[in-house]
Amino acid sequence: MHNAYGRGGILNRNQTAAARQLSLAAYLLYDGGNFRDEASIRRNLPLYGSVYEASLEKGGGELASDALRKQLARDVDALAGVGIRVVAEGASEGRRYSLPAEGFSPAEVELSVEERSVFAGALRALRRDFPYAGPLRLAIANMIGAVSTEADEAFAAIATRHDENVARRVAVLERAISRRKRVRFDYFSISRDETSTREVEPHSLSLVDGVWYVSGWDTNREAVRQFRMSRVRGLIKNATRKERGDFEPPEDSSRHSEPRAPWQLEEPEKTAHIKVSEETLDAAMHAYPGVVEKDGDDLVTGYSGERQLAGWTLSLGGEVVSPDSLKGRVIEGLEKIAEAHRDTV
Repeated sequence: MHNAYGRGGILNRNQTAAARQLSLAAYLLYDGGNFRDEASIRRNLPLYGSVYEASLEKGGGELASDALRKQLARDVDALAGVGIRVVAEGASEGRRYSLPAEGFSPAEVELSVEERSVFAGALRALRRDFPYAGPLRLAIANMIGAVSTEADEAFAAIATRHDENVARRVAVLERAISRRKRVRFDYFSISRDETSTREVEPHSLSLVDGVWYVSGWDTNREAVRQFRMSRVRGLIKNATRKERGDFEPPEDSSRHSEPRAPWQLEEPEKTAHIKVSEETLDAAMHAYPGVVEKDGDDLVTGYSGERQLAGWTLSLGGEVVSPDSLKGRVIEGLEKIAEAHRDTV
């Protein structure tokens, strides 16, 4: 059996059952005791999605729903046997599931920004062929999101279940990567300010600074591209009816697992020179190795997204040396910041 959480991983039957049941418990606990229906479970948990899809291909929607319901019933019984009591309510056609948090609440912890950064790094480094990658990713993201009390979008976004649309897309792509399935979706490009349909052979998923990206071969552009999940519009669909095997991933696909910097999601078209302090330059080169380089006292980077690079430059307190168009963007950003704070001074 192929591991639903990564390419090429092999799970025996007991491991698959444990991973499936653990993912169910983690998903229901994360939702704070709210009831989730079967459709939501199969969309968000790849191992249940696989049960549904396998039966769907054999006998249609009614058979698939029945197979999923029976699997859930067996897993609920198995969890009850180890003291985890999932509540199921409703008729067979509309059954819903919940796991009250009583008895599962962890001790209160307070994590510093540095400690949360370590957990964010752990999410980034988590191997996709680890048998329990899905539940572990969810558990770490839950803890980071639960203990974050600051208005910090990066860490809040790591708890991806806050955005059900992104969570569903990640689950669909996890299955597509595992089965080597080509997918099709509509994607909004900021640099072009347009939405177009993309057909992609997905190679890998990455979580960087709380943002999900998928990397793969764009069949229309005939090149490897990286896509930010929050910019996908609508549903991600399989491009063919085959169960698996639309493509063979490249041998060195791991080199595409880390997305470019936010200002390089499209192929870089221009080069920027930015003057920053020596400490800031060292930190920037460490954060974006291979993307940011040093030229004398200047930070140098290629870019396609001028707005994104201007925002990053402002966060660094940097001064744009060239080009003039980027300099104008930064000045515009400074004027907006000054206008926003004018009434508070």
